[in-house]
Amino acid sequence: MKNIHVLPTDKPSRLFVDIDDNKLKITQPLSGEYMMNQNIYITSDEEIKEGDWIFNEELEPSVLKCSGKGSLRGWNKIILTTDIDLIKDGVQAIDDKFLEWFVKNASCEFVKIVDDVECLPMPNIHIHKRIYKIIIPHNKNLNK
Repeated sequence: MKNIHVLPTDKPSRLFVDIDDNKLKITQPLSGEYMMNQNIYITSDEEIKEGDWIFNEELEPSVLKCSGKGSLRGWNKIILTTDIDLIKDGVQAIDDKFLEWFVKNASCEFVKIVDDVECLPMPNIHIHKRIYKIIIPHNKNLNK
């Protein structure tokens, strides 16, 4: 099942399709006439809760914040993204290492995700935060 979704955006983005050569590229967030900005959404089939950002490829494709009302059939939880608005709202950002790999392997439709814990050192306490890590495929058969 596909869990990487690339959608065009009218907002500045680090990822864009160069109109001259129709190739995916990465840069600092910006906009221009020679580029079509894109966002990546990596989804999971984990339980969706009210307030989660969700994606449904069948319905537009759509990216919405779950209101807790209506059917969630066909929707998946967004766990990683390049979308600045979702990142500001708590969705984990996709790191540059993965973006650089993805630009070279743009036909990839699935990556394995594992849960990890990040320790945030603070004076006199340690806060543990759940994070997602992308396992970048190293074989030639990327879409399985």
